[in-house]
Amino acid sequence: MLPKPKICAACPFYGDGQGFVPDQLIENSTVLVLAQNPGKNEEAGERISGYSGGTPITEPCEPQPLIGATGWVLDKTYLPLAGLTRDTVSVANVIKCRVGGKNDLPTTTPEYTQAVHHCTRHHLII
Repeated sequence: MLPKPKICAACPFYGDGQGFVPDQLIENSTVLVLAQNPGKNEEAGERISGYSGGTPITEPCEPQPLIGATGWVLDKTYLPLAGLTRDTVSVANVIKCRVGGKNDLPTTTPEYTQAVHHCTRHHLII
């Protein structure tokens, strides 16, 4: 798990977030897949590399967006349908931390709106 940058202290999710997941930007990429927030695998740096009997097989890597179950489906289904591969597509999360150990965030709260503005202003570099 990567520690949060000091600038994150100004975010309303600072105390609840478990870690920091930076964007993975590919030089000269013309496509950015933007997800909501990291999940357990993204935060821990555990890329799902396959499944055995319905159980994910993981391999260690740097924490990064879309390496969990959603990223697996993106890589195996949707990117090929679009004629793209993961090594040519940038990936990012709007919120850079996994808040309170949950994947579903309360998107209608003022704190969520403030966190989106904070992360966009300080971390989203396209």
